Amino acid sequence: MRYLYQLLCQEVDRLVSVNARGQGRTFANNFRLGVVDAISKKLEEAKKAAEEEMRAAVANDCTALVKVDSAIARLAEKAAAVAKWEKQNLKLKNTSGGYHRGDASARAAGQQAGSSLSFTGGKGVGAAKPRIAG
Repeated sequence: MRYLYQLLCQEVDRLVSVNARGQGRTFANNFRLGVVDAISKKLEEAKKAAEEEMRAAVANDCTALVKVDSAIARLAEKAAAVAKWEKQNLKLKNTSGGYHRGDASARAAGQQAGSSLSFTGGKGVGAAKPRIAG
């Protein structure tokens, strides 16, 4: 996970340096947020696709399907436990109530740049799109 996080940070920084150079700090920060939005969406889509693929692979075997569904449910429980722990221990604050210099066009540009990334490693959907450098 640390490697993936570092790789994604480098890719976000690369996209910012290419697309937001000379636009100012507000633009760059909002562009960054847009890229993160797109990456988050892609990771969620990949998770759902993997779950569907696992279910499809065992669709004809009821016992295996029950095991896959059970494993997916356990993962969801663990994710909920992590979210609960984060809320109790990290004390992260929601910045929506504070002052924020938003730039919707920068965020949209970041979302578009982030959506061009592909995590497939050259196989499957999105293989023709540029892969993460690194």
